Amino acid sequence: SHAKAVTFVVFSSDGGRIATADEAGVAQVWDVMTGQATSSPLIHGGAVLHLAFSPDGKWLATGCRNGNVRMWQMDNQPGPGQAGGLIEAAERAGGFRVEESGRIIKVSDEP
Repeated sequence: SHAKAVTFVVFSSDGGRIATADEAGVAQVWDVMTGQATSSPLIHGGAVLHLAFSPDGKWLATGCRNGNVRMWQMDNQPGPGQAGGLIEAAERAGGFRVEESGRIIKVSDEP
């Protein structure tokens, strides 16, 4: 459950997981069938405005209001997501997608 308003929701490509994000900067991954969390809270530090799973479900990208995009490794599911690194973005994070390699492809500047 989220302490603040949910800002974004996305399903994994296989439909087995859903990721949610909130204004407090927390993302969470859930099992669709059980409704149980499959990751620890993924802390971003600012309102998360966009989420994207890689096509193979091994990565989750979170885009924050301050322009940062953070990659989370998901291939150790079930269990806690682990930070895969922080990419500092020069521009505001907007729409993006994630390739299987974990590479982020910018789609738009708008959240």
